[in-house]
Amino acid sequence: PVTIRERVTPPALDMRNVTVDAPDAVTLTWTPYSPTDFVEYIVYRLDGATPVEIARLTDQAASSFTDQDPTLDTENNAYCYQVAVRNFCDEI
Repeated sequence: PVTIRERVTPPALDMRNVTVDAPDAVTLTWTPYSPTDFVEYIVYRLDGATPVEIARLTDQAASSFTDQDPTLDTENNAYCYQVAVRNFCDEI
């Protein structure tokens, strides 16, 4: 059988919390994506002017990710994060 899906960009996730756990660790928490067209979460960190992909999570029930990286310096730098959803139609 053929399934026809409308190409729809997934809505933005409901970000719940960002916690600095250590100078080199930041935990992001969100409400899981519920539609059935889920493929993966893509986590980005803005470090300077360009967002950098730091993780891909394929568990739809996931609701958090810890960015633990020895190059992070949360005591002296600010970081911005985005968690996006990629769906079956490759929309982000």
